[in-house]
Amino acid sequence: MQFTLLLTFILTAISGLNAQGPGVGCDGFFPPVSPLPTPAPPALTGPGNFGESCNEISIFEGDALAAACRALNIIVDICNTVHIGQCVGVQQPSGNMVCQPNGGAGINGTCTFDQTLQLPGGEFTGGPIVLTGHCGNIQGGITTGQIDLNLCFENVNGVLGC
Repeated sequence: MQFTLLLTFILTAISGLNAQGPGVGCDGFFPPVSPLPTPAPPALTGPGNFGESCNEISIFEGDALAAACRALNIIVDICNTVHIGQCVGVQQPSGNMVCQPNGGAGINGTCTFDQTLQLPGGEFTGGPIVLTGHCGNIQGGITTGQIDLNLCFENVNGVLGC
């Protein structure tokens, strides 16, 4: 009985945290950007494809990805954020973005990202989640390109990972 009451209180508190006013991504509540889990817990989706089980997907603070993701055996979605560069890198000499764990895109000004994602299929579809980025190339120029973040990130039991 006490455990049930405690669990109800915790889930209510978490829901309250995730409902702190209007905004984009996780209802305006942005937890600190977290490192990737090590070792990785079991994935809710296969490699990539986090769009099937995450919603409120957005970019904030220039280079962070926020999403509210479902977890196994948990009633509420878990709001979490990661730096885009944790799963996206820059291929040289072209300057194109590629899926790459610890790739570093966006770190130290290597790329800037448009703050609006394109979700052609909508949320929870597993369709493309397209990010436009402007990355430096080896010739000293800027390459503007797009990458489907659904290919780079996955929902690892409520936590974004590569």
